[in-house]
Amino acid sequence: MVITHPAQQHRRRHVLAAVALLGGTFLAIAGCGTSDSTSTQAGPAQSVSLADLADKIHLIAADDCQTRPPATVYPDCARYVAEVAGSAATATDLAPHSTDASTIRAAASRVEDDLATFDGDACAPTLGTASTSTSTCVADLTALRTGVAALDTAVRAGEPRATSTP
Repeated sequence: MVITHPAQQHRRRHVLAAVALLGGTFLAIAGCGTSDSTSTQAGPAQSVSLADLADKIHLIAADDCQTRPPATVYPDCARYVAEVAGSAATATDLAPHSTDASTIRAAASRVEDDLATFDGDACAPTLGTASTSTSTCVADLTALRTGVAALDTAVRAGEPRATSTP
């Protein structure tokens, strides 16, 4: 039997409570909370606009994988890659609602190609270390960054402009 000091027990309870709270918060944010597994109803569809997508891409542009030296960050870019992939797919879906659908589709397609190369070269594995040379992964991430910047420009340029009527 291990006997611990009451202050250690109190501190341990606080740490466990904090971990449980953070874990619950993470699950709620990630959408992984408990749900009725027999339910077949989907939640309400979320409406995403080009302005929303432009804001998301702007946030992605602040990610370390977009701003820090590629050689130091590429192995840790799995989350960034997932965010970029979702944004490229959303851009393709929203392109018909833009003022320049072909430019947005082309930029999104380029990003998807760059993502496939980065992923194919195993530059941001979910477990372990990258299996490709640093120089290859740096080049892949650099191309992806350029594609993200082009997608950002295309989405912002393709946002429908508000018109005023007299």
